[in-house]
This record gives sequence, C-alpha cells and structure tokens, in this order.
Amino acid sequence: MPSTRRFRRSTSPTASVFSKRPFINVSACCLLFVAYLLTTATARAATFDVTITVVSPDAPRVRVEGVTATESKAWSLPAAHIPLRGPGERVSNLALRDAAGAEVPVRKLAPGEFEAARAATKFSYDLNLEPPFVTSDAAHVSWLSGGRGIIFLSDVLPVLPTKGRTTFKLPTGWQIFSVEPKGREGNYEVADMLRSLFVIGRDLREHGGQVNSMDVSYVTAGEWAFPDDELIKTSKETLDDYRKLMGAMPRRRSTVVLMPFPAQVAGHVWSAETRGGTVLLLSGRLPSKTAALAQLNGALTHELFHLWVPNGLALEGEYDWFYEGFTNYVALRAGMRRGQLTFHDFLSALGNAYDSYRRARG
Repeated sequence: MPSTRRFRRSTSPTASVFSKRPFINVSACCLLFVAYLLTTATARAATFDVTITVVSPDAPRVRVEGVTATESKAWSLPAAHIPLRGPGERVSNLALRDAAGAEVPVRKLAPGEFEAARAATKFSYDLNLEPPFVTSDAAHVSWLSGGRGIIFLSDVLPVLPTKGRTTFKLPTGWQIFSVEPKGREGNYEVADMLRSLFVIGRDLREHGGQVNSMDVSYVTAGEWAFPDDELIKTSKETLDDYRKLMGAMPRRRSTVVLMPFPAQVAGHVWSAETRGGTVLLLSGRLPSKTAALAQLNGALTHELFHLWVPNGLALEGEYDWFYEGFTNYVALRAGMRRGQLTFHDFLSALGNAYDSYRRARG
C-alpha cells in the first residue's frame, strides 16, 4: 500500500449496478415523469461552451475562453488553489463580458475568487498548468509537461453548470483521448464536468479492446520494463474477474491510462485516480520487468475496482472511509484468487493499510 495514494470521491456517480426494480405505481410514475421533464429542461439550460487552447507545445500554459448559460457576479477558479513550485499565480488576465458582449469590470477578492460589477456570462483567462508542487498529486490535478499532460475540467474551468461542450486547440502532432463522446466538429459533449478527464500530448500510444460488454481503450506514454500488451492483459484479466464478482460491467466505455510522472520519482512510487470512466495511473519506472509488473498488477487491481465502487454507485455524502477500505479488501482478495498474493501477504497488506490510516492526520 504505497503512501503516495490519494483518492477523490466521484461527485456525480452513475446509477448503481446493484439497484433493484421498484414496485411501479401509476400516479407516482406520472409525478416522476413531470419531475424528469423539469429536470431535463433545467439541465439543458444549464450548459457551458468552452475552448481550451494549448498556447505552446513547450510551455505549461493554456488559454481558456467560454460562455455559460448561467449569469453570475461571483466567479471561482479552482485551479488557483493548486500550489505552484515557485512564486506567482496560476490564473492571469481574467476578463468577463455580459450577454451582450460588453466588458464587465471585475475585482479579485482572494486567490481564485473574483467579483464582477454586474452579471457576466462570457469569460477568458490564461492558466499556468505547470505540475503540482507535490509530484504525487499529479494524478489528481491538471498539468502540462514534456509535451503531454492531463486536463481535469473541474480544476481548469470556473465553477459552472456541470454539463456543456468543450473544444481543444492543440499544437501540431498532439493527440487527445477521453471517454467523453466526440461531436462531428471535433468538440466533446460533457455530461458532467466533475467527472471529465482528458489526456493530451504527443507520442501517446492507443490500443483498443473490449472486455465483455465494455469498450476499453488503453493509452500509454513513455518506455516501460514491460510491453503495452502486459497492461492490456492485466487490465482485461482484472476487469473480467470483477465482472464475475459483481455480476455486470459498470459502464459501456472506459479508458485506462499509464504515464510517467511529470517529474523524476523513485521507481516504486505510483499514484492513481479513477474519474468517471477513466482510470489514470502515474508511475515511477522500475528497471526490473518482474518488479514493474508486480507494481502494475497491484495498482490496477485496486484502481479498476473503483469503476464499480464508488463510480458505479449512487452515493451521496462522504463515503471515502467505506469505499477505500472496501476496495483495498476486494483488491487483495482478487490478488489471492489470481495467485499474486499469499494469505500471509493478504493479512500483512491489510495490517499495513490499517496502520497507515491510524497514522494519518485528521
């Protein structure tokens, strides 16, 4: 259980794969249908249209321009709260306009917090996406480095309605990968900004595949002690094992991403996050194929289960204490089923996890 692990709960998870068919009442169905129409109309109205431009292939900077259907005087930019390695701020050159296109004066209240003189709908700003101060946090926040990077819409965009359209303008030769559906014009229809993750850069390798009813794409970057086929094999075996355990696949599409950290780290260090349908794994590079595969197996066995728990559950509230501990337990049991762990390893890993939680502050 590496000490660098950190997870975030899915804020807007999909419907539970465990849900049971309820008793149907006609009157209740009518009320639910009316509520659905109202909710759908509200959801359609609450949208955004954003363009994210990578300014230079060699600089960790993007230009964000967009419009939202919701007028607001209060503007919050989450990226501003991610610490930089040196002095300066992540957000600069913020400009706001109203629905008519007239410029709206804006004043800064605190880092990332701004107040407009009147309601605005259009925005633009520059964003510094250099890697986070703590290298292991690179699996959880947006960054650009070495010709590739990760974009979490939840920290690149202002606090907006969660549904909308995103367009990327990338340097020549760069690619982009995401589970979000891509439109004919090259933009992405985002159903929930809080669950959206994009992998961008040059020299990225993609392999397609399917595990039961779920289409899975595998995106890799950098050189490893094992070929990409080992990532695919491990992922497929693990996903199939969990399907048998859970009774169904958690979604129709998923992406598994393996990349090096944006900075040098020890080979045994890894960090991961499962956001929506994307499993992102950043890892140090061990020179031994055997050791590297063992680390890959351990990380994926844990992380892939997050497609089911919590991302396949309709949880509300702070359930980190439940799903992290439960996932640890299920992943270790899976490791024993596949012959990767002995029962002694299983007990030792549970003990180490327990001790690490006891030592954790807060």
